[in-house]
Amino acid sequence: MMISAVIVNHRTSAYLPGLVQSLQREGVGEICVCDSFSNPEEREAVRRLAGVRSILLDDNPGYGASLNRGVRETHGEALLLMNADVELLPGSLRLLARALDDFDAAGPNFFWEKDCSILLPHPYRHSWKNELLQLTLPEVYRRKYLAHQRLLWNGDAPCPVDLLGGAAFLIRREAFAALEGFDEAFFLYFEENDFFHRLRDAGRNAAVVPGAHFIHHHDPSRTPEADAHYQVSKAYFEKKYFPASYMQLRASYITPPRMRPPESLPPEPIPRKGCDVLFSIVPEMVPCALMRVEEHALNPQTLLERLPHKKGFLGLADGPDVVRAFALD
Repeated sequence: MMISAVIVNHRTSAYLPGLVQSLQREGVGEICVCDSFSNPEEREAVRRLAGVRSILLDDNPGYGASLNRGVRETHGEALLLMNADVELLPGSLRLLARALDDFDAAGPNFFWEKDCSILLPHPYRHSWKNELLQLTLPEVYRRKYLAHQRLLWNGDAPCPVDLLGGAAFLIRREAFAALEGFDEAFFLYFEENDFFHRLRDAGRNAAVVPGAHFIHHHDPSRTPEADAHYQVSKAYFEKKYFPASYMQLRASYITPPRMRPPESLPPEPIPRKGCDVLFSIVPEMVPCALMRVEEHALNPQTLLERLPHKKGFLGLADGPDVVRAFALD
């Protein structure tokens, strides 16, 4: 099965050489980079990539629309749709391709950086029922969320999921074509939520392959411009899929309960007591990343040095329960 990789670049060309090298090492038959109207230096960097077809768009139509344009220029039976700030670890693509024997789309576990010590969260389905649970019973919602993440982080076989992360996933071309690609009304954010919602409605399926490992040089912060795109896309997604009665209820009646505030990070070691160590940019610890830690007592300064992003919250989780949370600021 020939695989075509379609990559969207927008001011992220510094990551492209590492990504392209990892794709070529894994035997990807066709690599296409769509530059969504970056600056001249970025576009020149794309042009210089060896063994890559570059598509230099005359505008920035958004992430999903850029992928749609790239897909139309490729020929593989399977499509690896990707951000530029991703790398494949050896053998991972083979595992994703094998999963397509049983699923229409497959995605990997993502590590935050090359030392592979921090597992990034998988997306969680944005539905009105999940949101209602989060707003009314946040502790219950967090336990459900963490149980889902642990299954995907620690599994040993492909795990069926409602959606895959948009940073990178492999999909059969015929499945992508049946959905007519991404809805281009989503400029940035929620395009994968919408895509996999339609995939499920079409009776198709997707899975996370826990043994497949990619690196994602992820920045969890959002600029004001990106946050504006997030809010617009979220509103559009909810208009498409949330019942009007629920939207009215949320606006008029639902007041989220207060959760226990996080503690200040102490200077002395923190007893771990067998708990998992989580990192999140929000005090509710949803979404969160998993830090692989061997020590029984956690040195706060050592943990901070390992984090690519220094602002946020650390949590200690006993199974799906967060038993302590600490503010890093």
